[in-house]
Amino acid sequence: MANEQNLIPLNKRSKAEQRAIQSKAGKASGIARKRKKSMREAAQLLLSMTPTDEIMEELKRMNFKKIDCDNSLALVVAMFQESLKGSVKAAEFVRATAGEGPGAGSISSEADNDPLTKSMYEAVQDGTIEKAGADPDVPEK
Repeated sequence: MANEQNLIPLNKRSKAEQRAIQSKAGKASGIARKRKKSMREAAQLLLSMTPTDEIMEELKRMNFKKIDCDNSLALVVAMFQESLKGSVKAAEFVRATAGEGPGAGSISSEADNDPLTKSMYEAVQDGTIEKAGADPDVPEK
C-alpha cells in the first residue's frame, strides 16, 4: 500500500494526539448516531401516515378497516402483491416481516444466488412445472 508507512498506531502517538484523535472520532460518532436516529424517526413517521386516497381505496377493497390503514400496511400489501407476481425478494421481505421462515428478521439475497432456486423459478415461469398449490384439474384464467 502506498500510504502504509504514513500510518502511525495510536499507542505510538503522544497522549495529546491520542486525545485529539479520540475526541474527533467521538464527535463524528455522535453526529452519525443523530443522523441515523433522524432517518429512523422520519421512516417511522412516513410509515405511520395515512396513505393516499387511491391506496386507501385499494386497502378498503381488500376489506381492511380504515383504522388499520397506514403506509406500513400499504407497504406490506404492495410487497405481498409483488411476491405473488414472482419476486423472490418481495416474498423474503413479507416472510421476514411476518416473522416466518429461515430468514426471519433478516433479508438476504442468498436465494438470488442459489442455482436450484433460480432454476425452479424459471421452470415455474415457463410452465415446465406447476406453481405450488395449483390444481392441475382447474384451468388457469
